[in-house]
Amino acid sequence: MDPLSALSIAAAVVQFADFGFRLVKSAHELYKSPSGQKSEYVELSIVSHDLSHLADAVGAKLGDNEGPAGEVFFRLSRECASTNDELQEMLGKLKARGSTKIALAADSWRVTLRQVATAGDIERLANRLSQIRQQMNVALLYLLLDEAWKHGVELRQFAKQQTDMIATLDRIDSTTKQFSTDIIGLIDKWPVNNQLETNEMVRYVLSDKWKASEYAKRTLLDENQDGDKLDKMCQGLYFESISHREASIPKRHAATFEWIFHGPRTSEDGHPLWSGFPQWLRGDSPDIYWITGKPGAGKSTLVKFIAQDPRFEALLRRWAAGSQLLVARFFSWTSGANRLQKSHEGLFRTLLLEAIQQRAQLVVDIFPARWFLLQSFNGNVNLPALTMDELRAGFQNLLSATGEKVKLALLIDGLDEFDEDHRQLVQLLHDTNGAVGVKICASSRPWNIFKDAYSKNPMLQLENLTREDIKSFVQEQLELSPGYHDFAATSPLAARKIITDIVDKSQGVFLWVSVISGLLEAGFQEGTGISDLQAAVDKLPSEVADLFRYIWNRTGKRFRAEASRFFQVMKACQEQKTDLYALALWFGDKEIPVDLNAAEVTSTYLTGIIKSLERKLMSRTGGLLELVSIHDDHTKEPERVRVDFMHRTANDWVCDNWASITSATDPDFDPCFWIVKGEALSVVLTTAPNPDNVRGLIDWPGMFDIASLIPDDHPDRRTLVIALGRLDNHIDSHMAKFPGSSDIYWASQLNLVSTRHGKYALPDLPHKIGLEMLSCTDLLELAARVLISPYLKQRAREDPDLFPTSGRYQGTVNNVIFGEIWFYNPVARLDVLDFLTQEKYRPWLDGLNMAKAKAEYAKLIVCGTYSTHHPIIAYFTQVIRMLEFRIPRAGSQDGQSGAGVDGSINPSKAIVASDLQDPKPRSKWRREFRVSFGKIFGRKQS
Repeated sequence: MDPLSALSIAAAVVQFADFGFRLVKSAHELYKSPSGQKSEYVELSIVSHDLSHLADAVGAKLGDNEGPAGEVFFRLSRECASTNDELQEMLGKLKARGSTKIALAADSWRVTLRQVATAGDIERLANRLSQIRQQMNVALLYLLLDEAWKHGVELRQFAKQQTDMIATLDRIDSTTKQFSTDIIGLIDKWPVNNQLETNEMVRYVLSDKWKASEYAKRTLLDENQDGDKLDKMCQGLYFESISHREASIPKRHAATFEWIFHGPRTSEDGHPLWSGFPQWLRGDSPDIYWITGKPGAGKSTLVKFIAQDPRFEALLRRWAAGSQLLVARFFSWTSGANRLQKSHEGLFRTLLLEAIQQRAQLVVDIFPARWFLLQSFNGNVNLPALTMDELRAGFQNLLSATGEKVKLALLIDGLDEFDEDHRQLVQLLHDTNGAVGVKICASSRPWNIFKDAYSKNPMLQLENLTREDIKSFVQEQLELSPGYHDFAATSPLAARKIITDIVDKSQGVFLWVSVISGLLEAGFQEGTGISDLQAAVDKLPSEVADLFRYIWNRTGKRFRAEASRFFQVMKACQEQKTDLYALALWFGDKEIPVDLNAAEVTSTYLTGIIKSLERKLMSRTGGLLELVSIHDDHTKEPERVRVDFMHRTANDWVCDNWASITSATDPDFDPCFWIVKGEALSVVLTTAPNPDNVRGLIDWPGMFDIASLIPDDHPDRRTLVIALGRLDNHIDSHMAKFPGSSDIYWASQLNLVSTRHGKYALPDLPHKIGLEMLSCTDLLELAARVLISPYLKQRAREDPDLFPTSGRYQGTVNNVIFGEIWFYNPVARLDVLDFLTQEKYRPWLDGLNMAKAKAEYAKLIVCGTYSTHHPIIAYFTQVIRMLEFRIPRAGSQDGQSGAGVDGSINPSKAIVASDLQDPKPRSKWRREFRVSFGKIFGRKQS
């Protein structure tokens, strides 16, 4: 079907639907005469004639159009005819009453109409007419999308072309001309007003059925006009910790690694000690350059040095030979909190983002369908999160764009730190390196899989090449110590021997040396004699793991308990995939009062925190935990300073010795409580939220996940309530300054949290059971959704009037029940539901009945979707039983004696009575549920 015919038919359908809709639904004026003038009375025959005329016009314009779009238009034409028949029947009944003129004031019309039709019939007809118009718009937009794609232009541009053409045609009726001018407005408003249909349209355009490559070939990006859309695409690739690993790698020490940009030294037999790196950079070698070495040898430090040295790009430009050079880097990190730091997805996101930031036009080539949607709807469309299939396809599109005009150099650190199949990674790099105009340098430990792939490639083994670097580093570090100067002045030979012994014992491992230097400095500072110093060096273990044990054994025993708490807090963050920030570690300490005055937290105070914490981590953990920041001076931005292990090997050692390290901790210590208190206070005391920074204040999913792990019987529940209460008030008070922001703030955090557990999510269920509007309007409701049980219970105990309005109680109960759709914690949810529906907390009867109805409907839906053994079915069964038990009591409290919303007796009362024959009904379902869910998920239910 051609666009001109489609617009003409669409205009006729919309005109009929609008006329009919006003006829049955308008609140003030149900009809305008054909002349457009308002009339208080109109002949009923005119109403009937106009309806028929408009319905006939649809059929007349339809003609013999064929194809998929034609089928949709034929169907809608039949819908118009069928709807017209029903309306004519109603009009006929009115006419038969003997009235020749009908008063068209809204109330009198509706009263008269209700005499010949039920309210349900009227609503059904109104909805049917509304759906006809909606479906017409959807069909039209789909047709225009495909036509725009065929012509290689975006939707708005194509619609404008059609509108301009229609304006010049005399044979087009006025209705079609008017409708065509409204198309641009429809396109701009459509994503906002029709979210569900827009989502379907977006999925269609992003599907394999809709090939966008032709559009990309004809599209040029204008950075001046398309800057906002480009930013939106980049935001879709970005993730919070994208640069954390590179920032945490220490910078190389002066003069070390300089040899990498020079020709290789030779061995005694004349063979080069490594493959020349400058020659590989500027040449056309078809092979990947491999940097390998022992754990702690300094591979990441070397790669970071290479990436930041201007000689790296200068040499690559000689290889690019006039083509545009793109350099993209990725630093993998197995200890990173975010899985994207160690996965193929994170690799693709990072490399694609860096490529687009250097050559904006690539966004069209890499993601043509997404760019088409952004252009078509003028940026007013919410695109779904990028899938792995899209990222793979986008990466292949990037490789297809390389060649004569574009050269791509990739620097990838830590292949061994990916937590996915390394064989797939090796194959990915092999295929990538095979593309025209691509060059790859990668680093890893000398694992067999990488040896097999790269041992015959240009390469270097780092620990064999760093003796002089290590010697220079040790000399420089010791010379910073006044004690060493005094020692070297009196015993120069012994001082030189100690340096030589350290270099020999290091076996090329920089990490070993950096740790030992600090230990020796303390000896020099204390004036230790020659023999004792030499003995200390001789006793040092040469293996890194043994060195960590040596360090731990040297830490003061009085600090063991505190060190153990630090390690447990760090591990809890790792398990919940969230970063541990320095201020959160500080403010989480029970010694810091939860009601600390924000006025006291000055910049000087924050700087003092960082300096004190740096000292604490060194003395308590022996430096196994340290502070990392994008700045060398950690005090420059205290809010961005993180806590991390000094090296991956330190993390491994702590895990291997966990029982010993944590044995000094008070058994009641709860790292989750520490983190939540610390995170909440760090935001309250250091940050003023606004619409731009609010999502970046904290790792919201991580924090709420951790908060949900705090046990009900935590002895300091009151502190938890105060801390989270301060966070709630702090954000509300700041967001209130921005119109609309405060209302949607907690709902936005809900979206973040909900998507975290997509593995167990039932995302379509809320829509099916009519809970589209289920949201979180404040922290209380968000705590119900995520299930921070001690917070909810403590708030209710302290304030029995916590739910002054029925809406707030309903929202809290709904979030407790239906949060299970996203979070599998059924026993705890049932326990909280049982708690909140007790009579002393004044449960709202109507709310309980509505919640029960929703739960019954939800169970009905999931029973038709999942097997009878699915845990969500068992969960909703128990929810229904519990509400059946509580509803009569809530009704009795309100003087309704178990009556339902309409006053009728609750039909489930007999079931409740039989359940009460069990002397311990609640303990029974708790016991049964713990066993069944423990088997399903293989873990203890909290």
